[in-house]
Amino acid sequence: MAICKAVPPAASPITALNLVNGLTALCGGTDECRTFAADICRVFGVDYCFLLSTGTAGLSLLLRALKRIHPGKTEVVIPAFTCNSIPSAVAHEGLTCRLCDVNPSTLDYDYDRFPECLRESDHILCVIVPHLFGLPADIERASAIAHSHGLAVIEDAAQAFGNEIRGKKLGTQGDAGLFSFGKSKALSTYEGGIIVTNNAVIGEHIAQIALSLPTYSITETARLICGALAYASLLHPRVFWLPRGIPYLRLGRVTRFQPEFVPARMTPFQAGLARGWERKIEHLRSVRRTNALKWAAVCGRKHYHTNLLVNESKCGPVRFPLLAESRMIRNRIIAEGVMWGAGVTYRVIRKKPGLALTENPDCYRGALTLEHRLLGLPTHPFAAIQKYWG
Repeated sequence: MAICKAVPPAASPITALNLVNGLTALCGGTDECRTFAADICRVFGVDYCFLLSTGTAGLSLLLRALKRIHPGKTEVVIPAFTCNSIPSAVAHEGLTCRLCDVNPSTLDYDYDRFPECLRESDHILCVIVPHLFGLPADIERASAIAHSHGLAVIEDAAQAFGNEIRGKKLGTQGDAGLFSFGKSKALSTYEGGIIVTNNAVIGEHIAQIALSLPTYSITETARLICGALAYASLLHPRVFWLPRGIPYLRLGRVTRFQPEFVPARMTPFQAGLARGWERKIEHLRSVRRTNALKWAAVCGRKHYHTNLLVNESKCGPVRFPLLAESRMIRNRIIAEGVMWGAGVTYRVIRKKPGLALTENPDCYRGALTLEHRLLGLPTHPFAAIQKYWG
């Protein structure tokens, strides 16, 4: 009997050795977390590093710190097309999302609209600049414009851990940066997030907030360990069809808007899973870059439009973003390639219960193009670059 194979849409493998390191670190206490944070500071050249339960928790704490520094500011500028984790964190802190349109050709802000968006309100707290899929946004341009308005820049490098542009590591060029170590990120500790900054004011405020954060309970730690074991065991295409067939897990689907969560500190188990991360991220980045370039060659031959090629020498996207010529072609590729990891990435940020938005008629033009035509293709080590559409 033939075994059905299913490729994960995005993946960062956790090995048996990683699991052993995690369990060993759990027995050793907080020393593993201190070592991990110190290594991040050394490699990324930052003064402050905070280890947290998730990337969303990290963004939440950053926003809370900025609220303390700038009381009365209530709006956060975000792209109109991005991951729902960003508005989840904004809503969690009781703030309003101010939407700015995106450029479909770059996945970055539409810089014809960006300056005007910042001028429209005196209540803006900060600007969030995501590196979508791990591909570099124009953080220097965004920072220059935002700083001219006196606004802080949060560099959302949740998907870009270890990636660089022109010799500078993504996540270190804004006023503060954050990384995520979730299941589909560049490096996975099953759950986890990090805040980094060289800004002493921001760093000291986060340090004060972090003191009051809870740690994982015994039950929560056990859930984390079981989840990591299951993830490590079921990620391979020979068995991924099993978790993929369980609707409750929502594997490969768009992230939900979930503003209700409790930020916590990272556990020694998660820090232990990351042991040896420098070598591992270098390998994964190389694999993802190679596979992204293969996808670029395949898509070019098939006449699907994309100019989102990986031109930087040290960037490997967690998924290859393909901008199809039409919504119909995008849906056809997904239907024919879903077992090979093709899928919808994100959707336009819209009003929903619990989410306050400031929007205008122009903030959705480019965002809707991406919602209708963008899809993601796998670049991780289990990806097989297939010509699975006609």
